[in-house]
Amino acid sequence: MKKGKKFILTTLLALIFISTTNAQEVYSKSELGSISVVTKKGKSQGDIYLDLKSDGSLGISMDKKDKNKFIDYLKKINTKFNDWTKIAKDNNVNQLKKNYDEAYFSGFFKYSKWKFGRCRMLSRFKIEKGKPTGYVFLPEFEASSNEFMKSKAWMFYVNDELISELEGLLSDEAIDKFIKSKTENVDLFN
Repeated sequence: MKKGKKFILTTLLALIFISTTNAQEVYSKSELGSISVVTKKGKSQGDIYLDLKSDGSLGISMDKKDKNKFIDYLKKINTKFNDWTKIAKDNNVNQLKKNYDEAYFSGFFKYSKWKFGRCRMLSRFKIEKGKPTGYVFLPEFEASSNEFMKSKAWMFYVNDELISELEGLLSDEAIDKFIKSKTENVDLFN
């Protein structure tokens, strides 16, 4: 009889825990990594977790305001990189390293458990052997809960294709459609 009560109690606790979690679901994959969206109704519904590494161990979390800031940041630096590429080609520049702009977002990383902190993004442009490259560098950042736990540094390339892909995947319409597809069946029985 005691085993039956333990089983029922454990099952009830598991159900309570599951029903109170954030209901974050993988929405899509991008050139950078997976994109997850909070689908559960509430203040955080529609928040986005964008992996910046393909293994999911580093990324940024964004609400709608931060999502627009992130896309605008990428568009701004890509425009500047394209301008500099044209100038470099017109002037036969073969070597150059230049920092451009920076932005801050909420970041997350895996350090035995998930850690969150303020993630700094630095845009950099370089030309080596006549080949131009624009990228975003993320220096290591520390967990807000423990200054000794730090992410690893990372970088990703910025180009027209990445921006176009992220604009489509992170648009309000696409996110809202995904949330609706995940919550319609739940709403049928409320």
